[in-house]
Amino acid sequence: MPIILSEPESGPVVTKKEVIGFSVDLLGQLLTITFANYTDAGDKVGTASRSCKTHAPDGTPLLTTEEYATVRGALYRLALNAGIVSGTAV
Repeated sequence: MPIILSEPESGPVVTKKEVIGFSVDLLGQLLTITFANYTDAGDKVGTASRSCKTHAPDGTPLLTTEEYATVRGALYRLALNAGIVSGTAV
């Protein structure tokens, strides 16, 4: 599900970006997202990574409690299914 850009980037003109990777540092409250860059014709023209805080300057989380629980639950399920850890998510 690519993001259609409202302001295309120059270079070869990048009009769409698709998330192809991410990492979350919960303790550092930092999210890093890697995007694939695409032209209007659908040609991939590189990647770009950007980071942002997971909390507002006043400490308020930028994810709702439900969003956080969904992401956290998905990560636990992946870790359990892959055999990275064993046990039960609580």
